[in-house]
Amino acid sequence: MKKAYNLSRELDFCIKDVKSRVDSRIIAFQVRPEIKEGEIFLRGFVHCPQQETALLDALGKIPGLGGRGIPIHSRLKILSRKKLRFFQVKTPWTDLRLNPKQKADLGTQVLIGSFVLHYFSKGEYCFCSEPTGYLGYVKKKDLIEKTKKDYIRWLNGPRGRILGEVVNGRVFLPPGAELPCADKAHVILPDGKVFRVDKNLLQFRNPSESKKPASLLKHAHSFLRAPYLWGGLSRKGIDCSGFAQLMYLLQNIPLPRDTCQQVGIGRLVGMLGDCSDLLPGDLLFFMGKEGRIIHVGISLGGDRFIHATYKDGIRESRIDDIDYSGGRYREWYILSRRILL
Repeated sequence: MKKAYNLSRELDFCIKDVKSRVDSRIIAFQVRPEIKEGEIFLRGFVHCPQQETALLDALGKIPGLGGRGIPIHSRLKILSRKKLRFFQVKTPWTDLRLNPKQKADLGTQVLIGSFVLHYFSKGEYCFCSEPTGYLGYVKKKDLIEKTKKDYIRWLNGPRGRILGEVVNGRVFLPPGAELPCADKAHVILPDGKVFRVDKNLLQFRNPSESKKPASLLKHAHSFLRAPYLWGGLSRKGIDCSGFAQLMYLLQNIPLPRDTCQQVGIGRLVGMLGDCSDLLPGDLLFFMGKEGRIIHVGISLGGDRFIHATYKDGIRESRIDDIDYSGGRYREWYILSRRILL
């Protein structure tokens, strides 16, 4: 009994350590161990395969575990390998809870018009990420299923933000809600109906036509071939997160210094696997085999990005290019962020 208790404690400690390497509110990590008939089974889910690899490696280093010959079996779901489904919030707002229960802790709320990315269902709930990347469970009855095309239109096309309460009959649009626009005066409701909003209550924009990325990328290209320097922040030497921070600072947008901090800023994009939802200026983030965010680049649109590399300094790459370790960037890419809204 004592050995089983100590082993359980070691397993829990190891799992918490690997979990702490990312913000599990935006990068999924829900793992529980089971000890059954002298074997260890890992249940639950993680966002990407790097996290599973990091966890198995860490567990294999638990003192005495290998000597006991205890097999470890992963039964983890890898969410990045699952086919995404797209849903739009159809109620004025919906609760995103940390567990699939009515009385579970409330993580945040998602406003009408916003799209959520669905990973799996559990009873009357779906586990999903809302526009800023926050993960949790939303009731299915508050959502309406949409297509990938609908999602990209909302994300990259004409969109309007509601600036004050809009109440008209059965229509209630709270401040902050974002819906696709038919034109600068009309939004498209989740049921497909076109609804007029007073121009003083609607902030219209079209990310695909924004002129902001052009200035940022002009500065970024001026740094081409600048050498890599850990902690550097100039043409004499610069690292990947410093490069992202400086390029945004030149647009009067302050960012945190490190990739693990930058990955939590802005709107979640780049989740489709084909780069079709990326726009120039978006930030691409990459995770190493230890389960930590270790690299960032700036999108040039599509599958191209510019970044600071160990060997070549500032250079352009494609997502399927070979990186310095001999693998492809796609293999350790996890998500992107849009800060130029």
